[in-house]
Amino acid sequence: MTTTELAERLHGDIAETLGHDGFSVDEDLTGVGLDSIRLMILIERWRADGIELSFLDALATPTALGFASAAIQN
Repeated sequence: MTTTELAERLHGDIAETLGHDGFSVDEDLTGVGLDSIRLMILIERWRADGIELSFLDALATPTALGFASAAIQN
């Protein structure tokens, strides 16, 4: 899976969690309602699917594209 494909998949999961998809894959998710609790829930969901992303990596790059890039590097 490419970074772009993974970013699109993560974007969909984030949109489902937030209840809206009015943001892009490279938009800062803290500004669209993603808080630390929801982020931890998503990270655990992704880990169950084999996508490894640490909470600290997610905080460093709070975009779907950033999450995907960090996960691909792990």
